[in-house]
Amino acid sequence: MLVVLIILAVICIILLLRVGVYARYGEGDLLAYARIGFVKIRVYPRPEKPQKKKKEKRKKEKKAPADEAEADEKKGGKVSNLKEWISIISNALSNVKKRLRVKRLIIYYTVAAEDAASAAMMYGGANAVVGALLPVIENNFNVKRRDIRIGVDFEEKEPKIYVEGVVSIAIWEVIYIAAVFGYNAINKGKLKKQKGGV
Repeated sequence: MLVVLIILAVICIILLLRVGVYARYGEGDLLAYARIGFVKIRVYPRPEKPQKKKKEKRKKEKKAPADEAEADEKKGGKVSNLKEWISIISNALSNVKKRLRVKRLIIYYTVAAEDAASAAMMYGGANAVVGALLPVIENNFNVKRRDIRIGVDFEEKEPKIYVEGVVSIAIWEVIYIAAVFGYNAINKGKLKKQKGGV
């Protein structure tokens, strides 16, 4: 009985330990890692299975495009795609958001406009949205550092956004969020396949 109690106590202590979570959304879609001490675990997208050596030799010539993709990861992604992720993430965080400690929050929003008049209107609208969101973020989360910028690009046809965040959270909260997030992300992938097949 004593051994069982000790094991349960150790499990409880481990679950209460805090870990770091890093998430980024840009042109390369969503990327999320969890860090426990010196151990780094990729949460999304899931790591690809190692391939056989023969296949690796055939794919050596394709390394250059992969490097180009990594270089473009800091660029903004489509705002329309981010809305789907926001819905999934907000659902996963709904019950634990007040316990999160946000160490870093970066948001770079680029307005896309073909003329100066449209750019001015969209820029003003974006600033208004940011002004309304900041109190919500600061009231619900403990944000230590934030960097929010809005720019204009006359060559782009669609707005772009780059989001990066580092949070500290308890292990049991990570398990809860990962379970809810994973379930919703899988459903999102299934819906994309169904739409693509239609």
